[in-house]
Amino acid sequence: MNDLVEGCRMEGEYRIGGVDIFDKETDVNVLRKNVGMVFQKPNPFPMSIYDNIAFAPRTFGITKKSVLDEIVEGSLRRASIWDEVKDRLRKNALGMSGGQQQRLCIARSLAASPKVLLMDEPTSALDPISTGKIEELMEELKKDLTIVIVTHNMQQATRIADKTAFFLLGELVEYGNTDDIFISPKDERTERYITGRFG
Repeated sequence: MNDLVEGCRMEGEYRIGGVDIFDKETDVNVLRKNVGMVFQKPNPFPMSIYDNIAFAPRTFGITKKSVLDEIVEGSLRRASIWDEVKDRLRKNALGMSGGQQQRLCIARSLAASPKVLLMDEPTSALDPISTGKIEELMEELKKDLTIVIVTHNMQQATRIADKTAFFLLGELVEYGNTDDIFISPKDERTERYITGRFG
């Protein structure tokens, strides 16, 4: 058990690429490079679109402009937003729409070339069109990296998830193929939740 946060208890090991992330010997900088995070509410840095994307590569020691240019364009392309912003890279990212800001934040995470992308309710604050763009993006990105998404939108889970885990009050109730979880759940609590009998 670890007591990293007062009042919070953890048990077991949390491994990424075979490395226990809470081991005292784990290099936090390597962990930060390998695991990207996209939050519920878009959180672009109050700087230019370009500098948002170049932030992580610069942190990891990349300073050559031609290399940064390539990373910025590549990350924005992977996040399906390059065509919308290529002519305003030096404009402040806070001037973008909510959906654009969220794709910018995804691009910012991708700029570090992570192996895992954690997404916490990434579309809950977005309109249906922006949500569709993010879901299409996740479908494309999951070909190259592992995406772990938290969502309370069951329709979204059925659309985009290969595997689904159902948690209730901090307990992992059930985990398996998404179709199995939604069509023939093994645990009665899962069935009650997905049929709307509670929650």
